[in-house]
Parts: sequence; structure tokens; C-alpha cells
Amino acid sequence: IIADLRATAIDAGDDVTCALTDAGEIACWGDAAGGALGHDQVGVFPPTALEVDGAPIHATALSLASRRGCAVTTDHALVCWGGAWGAPTRVEDVGQVAAVAVGDDHACAVDLAGGVRCWGENRNGQAGDLGIASKCGRQAGPCTIGPTLVEGIGPAIDVAVGARHSCARLRDRTIACWGDN
Repeated sequence: IIADLRATAIDAGDDVTCALTDAGEIACWGDAAGGALGHDQVGVFPPTALEVDGAPIHATALSLASRRGCAVTTDHALVCWGGAWGAPTRVEDVGQVAAVAVGDDHACAVDLAGGVRCWGENRNGQAGDLGIASKCGRQAGPCTIGPTLVEGIGPAIDVAVGARHSCARLRDRTIACWGDN
């Protein structure tokens, strides 16, 4: 039991776990490899608060996968760390967000208007651009895209991602999915 940590939400990646504390801060612990704990040190660490530009991240939601994670801040910004980001970084090209889901190779966020933007691996259309996916075909290597509005989806209130697909819960309580099958 981590006695001094009071959490309202928790999520885990491969070797790291993060909790959203009742103060709205994010505390992560585990193996710091690949920036999964939001810093460039190596080793296994106890719960440590994540910061952006020297200030704690105040968040309302978080999502982790593999060795990276993202959080929705109280001012609807998206902050991500680990993987390509390394240290916690504000992701400016997704706009203001309400929800986020991080997978091993792609991620999606719901903006305040209910639009869904996805980025990362898109070989199976899981990041929402089937035109790009069909151009990748059987070529070797990754087939990645930057944040892209998923056409025909919305308005959404939540999103979830799997290995080769993504799904959104829409405001009318239906579900829309795209990607592999």
C-alpha cells in the first residue's frame, strides 16, 4: 500500500503505473526506461509527481500504455510523456481536449466539440485515415500520421484504443469504431 498517495484514478503501462491524486496531480512509479516516468533518469522509482516546465500537472484524466502516457489538464490541454516526448510536454496540435486514450503505437483524443483526433501508427486505419493506411499496404516499417481528425465520428465524449483499432463513445450513447475489422 502506498499510504501517502490518495488517488481518484489509476492506469498502468508495461512497467509503470500512474495515479491521478485527489489534488489533481499525477504521480508515477516503476521503471523509468524510455521516459515512462517523465524524466531521463534510468532505474526504478517510487511515486513521483510529474511536472511541466517546473510546475505540477493538474489533470482530470490520464491514460498509459507501454512506456508512455498522456493526461488531460484542468484547462483542457493535453500533456504527454515518455516515448517520443520524453519529459512531459504540452501537445499543442490537438486543441483543447476532454478525453484521451493511449495505446502502444497510437493515441486518440476527444476535443471539446466532440471531434476525435488520432495520431501514431495507422497501418490498419486505427489512427483514422484509411486513405493513408491503404497507401502503406505491405511496405516495411511504420505507417504513422500526426494528429488527424477522424472523419464521420462524433460528436464523441470518450475514446478507447486497442492494438489495431479505436472506438469512441458518442453523445447519443452509441459506439463508433475504426481500424482493423
